[in-house]
Amino acid sequence: MRLRKASSLTSRKMSASRSIQINLTDVPLWSPALRWLQVIGPIDAQRAHAITNAYSLAFFNRHLLGRADILLDGPASQYSDGLFDSRQP
Repeated sequence: MRLRKASSLTSRKMSASRSIQINLTDVPLWSPALRWLQVIGPIDAQRAHAITNAYSLAFFNRHLLGRADILLDGPASQYSDGLFDSRQP
């Protein structure tokens, strides 16, 4: 966290409400039993996957392809369960 505060670049942090780190991988798609075992957070696996894909694609489009993508400019209504934080230096 200190690195983020000390950075001279704009930083962005995205997470999904009702999720834990493993929800942002493909693991929750493997088995519904993982929720029962409390290995994953309560967010729907398909929803977490959609949020992760959308923000990852937006990041790569902007920073690798140079395409503007408003998804990285702030919270998006279609991803209201996505928690977005952007900090200017």
